[in-house]
This record gives sequence, C-alpha cells and structure tokens, in this order.
Amino acid sequence: MMYMRIILCTMIVDIGLAIGVGYAIVGISLYEAIGGPIFTLAYVLVLLGVLDLLLHILPKSLYDYKKKFYISTKKEIQFYEKINIRKWKGKVPEMGASGGFSKRNLKSLEPEYIQRFIYEICLGEILHLLTGVLGLHV
Repeated sequence: MMYMRIILCTMIVDIGLAIGVGYAIVGISLYEAIGGPIFTLAYVLVLLGVLDLLLHILPKSLYDYKKKFYISTKKEIQFYEKINIRKWKGKVPEMGASGGFSKRNLKSLEPEYIQRFIYEICLGEILHLLTGVLGLHV
C-alpha cells in the first residue's frame, strides 16, 4: 500500500511538472504533458516486473552469496560509511514489503528462512544492477 502512495505521489508531481514546464513553457500538447509521465512510469513498472520474473526463473546457483560479485569491497564499505547509510537506509522503502519477501528484518532463525533471506538479497542486488545498466536507477 505504501508503494501505491509513492507511485501516485510521483505521478502527480511528474504530471504537474510536465504541465507546468512542458505545456506552459515549452509548448507540448496537454495530452503529451499528462501521457508522458504516465507512460514512463508504466514502462518502468512493467520492466521491473518482467526483470523480477526472469530473475526468479534463473538457476538459484546464480545467487550464491559467496561469489565475488556479492562481497563488499573495502572501498564500497568506506563509500557507504561516507554517505552515512546507517542513518537513512531504514527510511528508504523496501520493495519486498509490497507483497514479496520483506528483507527489512529477520523474522526467523530457521535455516530455510535464512537461506531464502540470502537468496532474496542476492536477487535484489542483480535487479539493482540490471535496472542501473538499463538506465532505470531504482
């Protein structure tokens, strides 16, 4: 439900900016000013959904947390400390909370749950990489 509010607010702000800047200043049509942000958001949501489905189909061996790809380097850790990630990371919405697998807190110490938790974190890392490469920094 929180994601729906975020999406709705984003659309309202985007449409407002598109109308204010695009329609009033640049001179694009009202249809383009309203349709552009709606189409773009729909495209991003569909692409994220398709990527998520594809990533769940791939072999689970791809999501082995011991692989070098998933291990944070010293420079990466220093970067996170420099941007004070510990202060604000809990305020950023987490996609699993919208009906998937929430990774905000451990809910169990059962081995099966821990394995699923690690799998979902690794899957999220690949999803972030793919969306970044595709220009959809989410």
